[in-house]
This record gives sequence, structure tokens and C-alpha cells, in this order.
Amino acid sequence: MRFFSYAMAMVLWASVPAAGQSNLRTLDAATLAQHYGAVGRLDLGQGGFCTGALISADVVLTAAHCVFDRATARRIPVSEISFHAGLADGRALATRGVIAAVTHPGYQFNQSNRVERVGSDLALVRLSAPITGPGLRPFRTQLQVHPGTHVEVVSYARGRSNAPAVEDGCGVLTRDATVLVLSCEVDFGASGAPIFQRFGDEVRIVSVVSSKAAWKDRSVSLAAVMDAELAVLVDAYRADLGDVSAIETVSARR
Repeated sequence: MRFFSYAMAMVLWASVPAAGQSNLRTLDAATLAQHYGAVGRLDLGQGGFCTGALISADVVLTAAHCVFDRATARRIPVSEISFHAGLADGRALATRGVIAAVTHPGYQFNQSNRVERVGSDLALVRLSAPITGPGLRPFRTQLQVHPGTHVEVVSYARGRSNAPAVEDGCGVLTRDATVLVLSCEVDFGASGAPIFQRFGDEVRIVSVVSSKAAWKDRSVSLAAVMDAELAVLVDAYRADLGDVSAIETVSARR
């Protein structure tokens, strides 16, 4: 059991509004295209959505729970999923259908302990065709992150489904071997949103938003530690799809 599990109270990611939103800045179309065009809205089934980001031209990294129907606990058919890169003001830089979704092999949607499932709440979504072009460069991943690290989150969410926002005033509060606890604000739809660490002019994905929680009497967000788990997910992707080239070089260590 994790060292903070007993003090953690999970909040259903789809049901509780975020408090304050004071650090969120809405991104206009020009800013989004210039810096975060590879972030997009992942539309799911009948009206649901999450956030995701390109880590190669045809692969989106998101949260595993996003590809499940909460009502039935079954996988959402990929024919009912689409990705809208750089969506702002109702218009996307590119839109693609989805042909496959691979979840982390350790992820169990119906696991009773919701904190325990966070550490494997990762998925790779294969698009129907690559997305390329100005402002659509896939993000690299940064697998090592530590408490005190300054991060930023770009997400779509309830009340701003057509206009993503960035929060760049949050950070990693603590972590154990599998879960990050962050001060970042999240709401319904922000699940799967990339958590970025900045390296000069480049931002790299250190994880994706899994859920909202309460910890030490404060609202926090939770995410998987990707140190080893991303490699496990990539291996599962390759085994399922027989593809080794699409995400061969996405990981960067520093």
C-alpha cells in the first residue's frame, strides 16, 4: 500500500467541479496552434470527452479510464472515438478517427481501490491516419519527475469543451513509486490531459491527469508515475498492433 493511500480520498473525476480555477488561462487559437497544437479533445461515445496529446504522428497518450463506458464498465468501441487536435473556438487543426486503443496491462477499470488504479491509468490511442503540419509536432515524454517540480497542464473540461486552458502555476507535491500528487486543478474532461515539464523552449509530458482527490485537507490531482509504466504500455501496444516504428523515439530522459 502506498505511503499516502490511507490519507487519500478519491473524488469521482466526472462529477465534482474544480474549485477556484484561479490559475487557469484560456488559450486562444493562435497560442494553442503555436505551442500546444498537438493537445486535443478526445470525443468518446455519446457526448463524453477527455483530453489527450500526440506523442507520435498517429498515437495519442491519454488516461486508460477514458476508453471505458462508466455505465457499463465496458470498452467504448473505437468507432465511437475521435481525436480533435488543437481544437479552439469549435475548430480543430486536424481531426482523426481511432482504429485502436491499448490500455496499460495492469489497469483494471473496476478495481475497488481507486487510488491503486491510478498508477496504471495510461492508454495509447492509434489514429486512423497521421497528423502532421505546422504546430502539430508530437510531444516527447520525460520519464523522471520529482517532488517540487514545476509543471503545467493543458486541458479541455466542463464549461470549456471548445476552448482549452493552461494552468502553469502548479507542481508535484509528493509521489511514491507509482502515483504523483499534484496541486493542479482539474475537472470533468481533463482526464488524460498532458502534464508538462518545461525544458527551455520545449515542454515534455511527464504524465497525464487521472483524477481529482483530497489529500491533507486540500484538493489535488493524481497521475501515474511513468518511469517504468510507459515502457510497459508501449510493449503492450507493440504486442497488440505489431507496430514498432510509430512510437520508437518518443521518450526522452534528462
